[in-house]
This record gives sequence, structure tokens and C-alpha cells, in this order.
Amino acid sequence: MQQKGLARFDIIFSDKKSNGAGLQIADLMAHPIGRHVINPKQENRSYNIVEKKFHKYPFHVGKGLKIFPK
Repeated sequence: MQQKGLARFDIIFSDKKSNGAGLQIADLMAHPIGRHVINPKQENRSYNIVEKKFHKYPFHVGKGLKIFPK
């Protein structure tokens, strides 16, 4: 019996050949962020560009950018 207010989701796996544009954009955003989190003192021009896109920039730490676990 499904509880009231909860939606049911079905998992759908797509072929890697589909190569969605959204997935490519997510990868392009995630890599500079990951490099910055691993080594924040290293120069990272890509991160400097991506950082300006965060929600509530420049006060994004803990809001638009969350790092788990901490």
C-alpha cells in the first residue's frame, strides 16, 4: 500500500549511446568543482568560472555548494 503524498518512481536505464546533453553539462560542471574540493589551493580557472554560477554567489558555501561528508 502506497502512503498518501509519496510518488512512485521507476528506474530507467538508458544506453550509453544516447549521450544526453544534460549529462555532458553535468560532467563539465562537476569536474572543476571536484578538483577544487580535492585541492583548493591549486589554480583552477575552470572552477573560477563555474563558481560564479552557484546559487547565492558569493555567499554560496553551505548554500549553493554543499560538500558531503563533513
